[in-house]
Amino acid sequence: PAEAHDHQLQVKTATQQLTTGGPGDGRRRLARNLAFMMSGEVVGSLLNMAVLVVIARHLGVERFGQYAYVYAFVGVFQVFANAGLHRILVREIATNLEHAALKLAQAKTLTWGLSSLTLGLMALSAELTRPLWEVRIATYLAGLAVVATMNAACYGAVFRAFEEMEVNAVGFVSHKHGEIRWDLAG
Repeated sequence: PAEAHDHQLQVKTATQQLTTGGPGDGRRRLARNLAFMMSGEVVGSLLNMAVLVVIARHLGVERFGQYAYVYAFVGVFQVFANAGLHRILVREIATNLEHAALKLAQAKTLTWGLSSLTLGLMALSAELTRPLWEVRIATYLAGLAVVATMNAACYGAVFRAFEEMEVNAVGFVSHKHGEIRWDLAG
């Protein structure tokens, strides 16, 4: 009961700081975090658009169609690899910062399990749909990228929970940059 009261008091104090200024000036922090989040999304989206144009011109119609197939195929399965776990992790850490390491470890275990299961389902589905061997190999490689991305996203959730949006934005843009280099190398 005393712990619940302390938590309610912390939430009330944080809410007051966000709406009225107060110590740490919550409005300034909110604006700063929003600016970093929006900047990261805009830069990441522009990088994505640029790489799609370059890839489309480089691959031609047929091979770009294969690329789009792999991208869409893996995208369907990526939803299962995450299952909303990262949003839950943000909430759990934000409401109890002292247990962040424990919550991260638990989420990593679940993420490894979900992403590995998803990779297996993706491979099985790729075998059942019988695409060309090069498309199948690309699907497996993209599936491995999903596993890596989902596990890295756990750390992004921790930064979001601690309201370190600049780290999250840099990580997102770096991820897009790495994705571009991978796509152009293939």
